[in-house]
Amino acid sequence: MDSQFTSKPLGNLAIFATGREECAPGHHFSHVFRDRFLLHYIVSGKGKFRTGGREYSLGKGNIFFIGDSCGYYEADMDEPWTYMWINFSGETAEQFLERVGLGEKSPVYKTTAPDEVEKCFEDILTINEEENDFLVYSRLFYLLGTIEKTNSNKPEYTAGMGKRYVQQCLDFIHINYYRDISVRDMCAFVGLEYSYLFRLFKEHINSSPGKYLAKYRLLRAAYLLKNTSMNIAEVSNAVGYKDRAAFSKAFLRCFGVPPKLYRERD
Repeated sequence: MDSQFTSKPLGNLAIFATGREECAPGHHFSHVFRDRFLLHYIVSGKGKFRTGGREYSLGKGNIFFIGDSCGYYEADMDEPWTYMWINFSGETAEQFLERVGLGEKSPVYKTTAPDEVEKCFEDILTINEEENDFLVYSRLFYLLGTIEKTNSNKPEYTAGMGKRYVQQCLDFIHINYYRDISVRDMCAFVGLEYSYLFRLFKEHINSSPGKYLAKYRLLRAAYLLKNTSMNIAEVSNAVGYKDRAAFSKAFLRCFGVPPKLYRERD
């Protein structure tokens, strides 16, 4: 059974198809994709999977990944497998898979929470039939989160990944600076401990996450003071400060003059 996914992409993340297959003995496929990714989850039975010059004997609880490298998989003759699968693409999809530890170098994963992973796949299939794309994507994210939580293949962080994490935090700040956000929210957003995120910020932009957030808010406040008629309390609130006195004090430290004088001077 397969189901073509016809809903709109979510940003540059797109699901193309999902399915479930109860394979006959010896049933086999061979796939190679360009800019697409295929995940299979084995519900029961056994089989073999070949990719990148290696062969894996797999069974219940395994997930195997196919991307740019050719993947061949075949059901066992005595205990043929049943699997569920999802085919998706996108730059963010590649980043997510790298983060959870699935890719060309580590194409196989065994979950320590098979019931949870299986439910994620079942939900994706069921909700897809209802044509509710938002719910399907939410279950895909939950699936990836579950894989990350239970996968020993998770990679060590590289310099390139560190730069990407910092950029994700900067984007998070630029979009949400007016909300009551904190460094803790940034850590939760990218899934990193504060100490590691702090080191990445110092390495890539020579600032701490907290200092960058505070400075960005004050720069936005300076723009509003010069380019709008909002009063100081409104400006303070618009950049995430709920206390006008605290805002004025921080502004003075940053620019050397209080907000009122900053607005008045040429």
